[in-house]
Amino acid sequence: MRKIKFKCILHIGGDDVEEEKILDADATSNEDKLIHCTLRGCKRFWPPFRELVEGLSVVAKRMPSDYTDAFRNNNVGTVLSSILLIYFVVFGPSITFGILMFVFALLAGQPLSSIGPSGPNFIIETVITLFATKMSIDYQVFRFWVGVYITVFGVLLISLNLSSIAIYTRRSLEELLSGFISIFLILKALFSMLKNIPRNIPQPGSTEDLIKASQAAVHLFLALCMFIILNFINNLKRSHFFRQKIRYWLGAFNVPLGIVVVSLVAHYLFASYPVAKLDVPPTFQADPASWVCVINFAKINNYQPSSPLTVHISALFIGCFTSLLIFTETALNSITALKPKAKKPSPFVIDHVLTVVIFPLTCCIVGWPLMSGVPVRTIANTMALVQVESHPPPGKSAEIINLVEQRVSVLIAGLLVVVSVYLGDILRLIPVAALYGMFIYLGLNGLRGLDSVNTLLALMMRRKYWGDWEFLINLPIPQLAVIVIINFTELAILVVFIFLAEFAHAGYIVLLMPLVLIFSGLLREFILPKWTWLAPCLDKYDKRCLGVQSVDILKSPDVGPSIQINKDSSVETLVF
Repeated sequence: MRKIKFKCILHIGGDDVEEEKILDADATSNEDKLIHCTLRGCKRFWPPFRELVEGLSVVAKRMPSDYTDAFRNNNVGTVLSSILLIYFVVFGPSITFGILMFVFALLAGQPLSSIGPSGPNFIIETVITLFATKMSIDYQVFRFWVGVYITVFGVLLISLNLSSIAIYTRRSLEELLSGFISIFLILKALFSMLKNIPRNIPQPGSTEDLIKASQAAVHLFLALCMFIILNFINNLKRSHFFRQKIRYWLGAFNVPLGIVVVSLVAHYLFASYPVAKLDVPPTFQADPASWVCVINFAKINNYQPSSPLTVHISALFIGCFTSLLIFTETALNSITALKPKAKKPSPFVIDHVLTVVIFPLTCCIVGWPLMSGVPVRTIANTMALVQVESHPPPGKSAEIINLVEQRVSVLIAGLLVVVSVYLGDILRLIPVAALYGMFIYLGLNGLRGLDSVNTLLALMMRRKYWGDWEFLINLPIPQLAVIVIINFTELAILVVFIFLAEFAHAGYIVLLMPLVLIFSGLLREFILPKWTWLAPCLDKYDKRCLGVQSVDILKSPDVGPSIQINKDSSVETLVF
């Protein structure tokens, strides 16, 4: 790899100190620059669907090994343990998620990726409801046309061969989306629990207010218990207590263990309190026919009392932004699955075909929620499938030596989620507060793994205490402060969207989220590098998620392990 020399002037104590630095050229060399809008650069968009044809060929070659690798002697235990972990992480969503999860794992270019109803998609569903109500049109009809336009824009994006642009994604953009999802999980859980607290102190004769206050207090207590249990087990897994295998299995079952303990606490200590439980039909009432609510196609052209032009323009507007959002989330989600020692080719375009073309139209026809990539669940899946050193050097953490790349575990987990509808009598015992506690745990641990958060913590300490953050060594403090301010400003804009959607009934504002993500990427790629004072530090601090050598992993079946993760700063090693 070529090296680039540059000189920077450090202002220390009023004196100018000239220091020569050498940076890796992976972020600034001509080989790694984003292709600009030249005639040569436009050739990447031609011919249409080129990436799709290549991706189908790659997946066909990869498919047999995805099944055989799961049953190799040294992989069977890892795969079996990951099935239960994945199941307990994702079983909370609706039963339709299990069906689509199964289909995605069966056909995806990166089967370790996990999909589901993400936070932004929940808000978009609210936006669709608001528009349908405002236009006095049938909700299912309007949602169907939104799904049609999502699919149309998805086909357009794929025809332009834009899926591979994900390889140019910077760590800052990935952290922006991951940070937003983490904060969304935390705030949504807190909003759901705090809204039940009475605004005024209950009067002695007000039984209803007393019940609501008691219920809110119990929910907060149970959520806190769930968070403490999960955090304790996670810290125990990362400690040196007990043998490594015992700690591994405790970590693999941290979510079910927490749910069992909190359910027992709610049953024995708060049996007489109105504790909200999972709303799952009893086993004898399980009806697979109720899983599908097919739209009445005879009504899809009934726009009364609104005009067809108004309906289609609104659906076009929502569909365009939703398609961009799902496209971006899926790309970043697939990149997350590539990090821990991925070797097999993983064409992103197949994932995009499923999440931006097939699933939106299917979900809007049968009445299922919109799906996109969920990095938190993908991290849980990939970390459950990594194999580490059995005998690490004393005083050092075990290194990741292999990632079991297969699609069997997610297929089985998807089937288990589908079958869970027949476990209604058991699932009805689980308090909803346990899931809130799990969401807060996932959100806080997701934030803890962000480089921007670690950098902010480091800036509040003296440099001699920065030993835990090796990626900050030799980087000047003023430039780091500016980078952190920019990153948190972009994140704050997305967080404001959450508050506006929750309290100002302005859910449509979330449609601007793809624009914020696109602006963030353009700002980092084209504007900030022109700031000569900041550019040298920026190139070293904010590298691409995938290195230059790992780009071929999208299509080459012979690529070796070329991706390293920073265990001290990566969210992948902190959440689970």
